[in-house]
Amino acid sequence: MNSINVAKRFGNVTALAVAMSTIALLGGGCGAETGDEATGASSDEIRVSSSFTSRGTGYYPDSSALEGGFKDRIGKPLRTLQQFLSGSAPYVSVAMDSSAFKYGTRLRIRELDAKYGRAIVFRVVDTGGAFRGKGRARIDICTANNRASLDSTINGTLHLDVIDETGGGGALPAPASIRLPPRATAAAPARARHARSTASATPATTEQG
Repeated sequence: MNSINVAKRFGNVTALAVAMSTIALLGGGCGAETGDEATGASSDEIRVSSSFTSRGTGYYPDSSALEGGFKDRIGKPLRTLQQFLSGSAPYVSVAMDSSAFKYGTRLRIRELDAKYGRAIVFRVVDTGGAFRGKGRARIDICTANNRASLDSTINGTLHLDVIDETGGGGALPAPASIRLPPRATAAAPARARHARSTASATPATTEQG
């Protein structure tokens, strides 16, 4: 092999080594960037303050005495699970004992997150006579219609997490001096699930002291 061929061969090897080094450096840069992104994502994870189990039922916005109207306990429109899934609502309204959580407290329902394969924002914004004195043992989930309210997952034992939002503005604020009208003392129908007052269908509602 003459000196010219040797120079050409070693020249090619050197060029190849330089190219491989460049690729390695670029790969390392991408790896570092991916790591930073992963760290950033983990910092946005939600914080759970407590967990509990509750028996679930479903209800839907309707003017009947059984369902109780179209508004939550302070007169805001009810938000359904289907509205949230379609992107037309920021959260799903749920009803519980009014003494269990502050208005607007965020909950996560593990069974429903698993069923729909995404994080769903539930907020405690409603209540009713059926939940009085039940604490965290009962939860009613707002759905689009009667058929949706009978979903087998909703009407079962649910595992819930209370989401701590104190670092990001906290729960939804409730207007001051809100009072609900007195609820009827008549017995609810046998199939009653939610049993809210029909007065919640009016825009302005007040809460008992």
